[in-house]
Amino acid sequence: MGKVSRSRVGILVFLLILSAAAVNMKPAATTCKVKAPLDEAVCLSSDWVRGETIPIDPAEIEGLKVDDYVSRVFINGGRTLSLYIGYYRSGNETPHSPLICYPGAGWFILKQRVVPLQAGDRSVQATSMIVQKGRTKELVVYWFQAFDRTFPGNLSQRLYALWCKFNNMGTETALVEILIDLDDKSESEALSVAAGFVEAFYPLFVKYITGS
Repeated sequence: MGKVSRSRVGILVFLLILSAAAVNMKPAATTCKVKAPLDEAVCLSSDWVRGETIPIDPAEIEGLKVDDYVSRVFINGGRTLSLYIGYYRSGNETPHSPLICYPGAGWFILKQRVVPLQAGDRSVQATSMIVQKGRTKELVVYWFQAFDRTFPGNLSQRLYALWCKFNNMGTETALVEILIDLDDKSESEALSVAAGFVEAFYPLFVKYITGS
């Protein structure tokens, strides 16, 4: 096993200290707003049409410890994709990383890179990866949400989420995944489809998260 850099260790120690402090801090008195179900909030006012719900095993949902989630197909003409969102209101739970979950479920990660996507005046920092299981190959575009910001990895998301909690900005976090089958299209074509969806979807989603 290779040596772990001092900077990496320092970040992890700092994160543990912040986590402990966040658990023991007294939360500010706030009025909790009752939100509509997340699945209703991502009904897009664009050419993307809501398709069928993709069922998830109840035991798996229990393991993810989500407060709400979306698992649904979206269709735009001949373009189809699947959307998964795991949503956490309190910020006490950490979304599972796809870099761990996919290999654990038998998928091979063939390619991985960070991709910036645009949604109006907002930039979405996401990770794009190609995964394969048997003959099935998919493009997965995902990001971690911490209140009003996006992160391609969950370490920086956790740091910012703790910062938001300390400053009473908001505690909502989420993992957003977009999945596109690569059987009939190239990686660049699939990424273009994902980018078009993010442009329509993200402004509504961040508005739901921040309540603004």
